[in-house]
Amino acid sequence: MEFLKNVLGDRYSEFETLIKTYNENPENKDKQVKIADLGSGQYVSKKKYDDAIEARDNYKTQFDTTSEKLKKFEGVDVDKIQKELTQLNLDLETERKNNQKREEEYKFSNDLETAIREAGEGTQKQSKES
Repeated sequence: MEFLKNVLGDRYSEFETLIKTYNENPENKDKQVKIADLGSGQYVSKKKYDDAIEARDNYKTQFDTTSEKLKKFEGVDVDKIQKELTQLNLDLETERKNNQKREEEYKFSNDLETAIREAGEGTQKQSKES
C-alpha cells in the first residue's frame, strides 16, 4: 500500500487504519481487502497464476501428443497413397463388374439347364403317351 502515500498524502495513515480495522474484523475473514498496484503489472492472483500454469501444461501435453502422432506420418508419400487408393477403387469396381457378369452367366446357365431338363422331360412324356 506504500504506493498510495503519494496519492493520499496526509490522509494515508487514516486510510491504512480503516483497511486494517476492516480486515481484522472476524466477520470479514473471507472478504479481505487487499490493495495492489496493478499499474505496474506485477500482481496476479494465485488462482489466476495457477490456472495459467495448468492451461500451459495442458497445452504442452496436447502439443507433445500431437507431435508424437505426426511423427508417425513422417516420410509418407501422400500422392503415392492417393494414387494407390484410386487404383484400388478402380480394381474394386472392375471386380464388382466381373462378379456381376459371372452371376448373370451362372443364372443364365442354370436357367438354360432347367429349360433343357424341362424340355427333355416333356419329350419323354410325349414318347410314353404315344
